[in-house]
Amino acid sequence: MGMMKYDDSTFEAEGRTWRRDWAKPVDEYHVAADLGQSMDHTAVCVIRHQVVSLDNWTPTPSGRDTGVLKQDRTETFDVVHLQRLPIGQSYVDQAAHISELLARPPLNGRCDFAIDQTGLRRCGRGSVRSTRAQAY
Repeated sequence: MGMMKYDDSTFEAEGRTWRRDWAKPVDEYHVAADLGQSMDHTAVCVIRHQVVSLDNWTPTPSGRDTGVLKQDRTETFDVVHLQRLPIGQSYVDQAAHISELLARPPLNGRCDFAIDQTGLRRCGRGSVRSTRAQAY
C-alpha cells in the first residue's frame, strides 16, 4: 500500500493516519554554581545538553485509526567543566571568575546560569549579579 502525504507532519499508511513527531535538535549549555561560605569550597559546573536526531523512526499506534511515528534520537548530558574554587576566596573574586567563564566561547551568550544561594549573604548575591551582567 502506498503512502499519501497530507502535509509535512501527517500521512496515511496501513489504514491509519500517522502523525510525525520530529526530534528537535538541541545543543545548549547550562552553568551552575554553589557558592561556598568561609569553610566550604565553591563548586562550578558546566553541562552540555545535546539531542541529535537519528534516521530511524519508531511507530506507535495511538488509536484504531491513528498513530504516532516518533523520530529516534540520542540525548546526552555531559559535564564539560567541573571546578572547586579555593576556600576563603572572596565573593567578588568568585563572581569575577564565574563571569570570565561565562564570557568564554562556547558559553558566551548561549547558556543558562543558576546559582545556589542557600545561606549566601546579600553582598555575595549582589556581586555575582553585577559581575554577570558585565559578562554579556
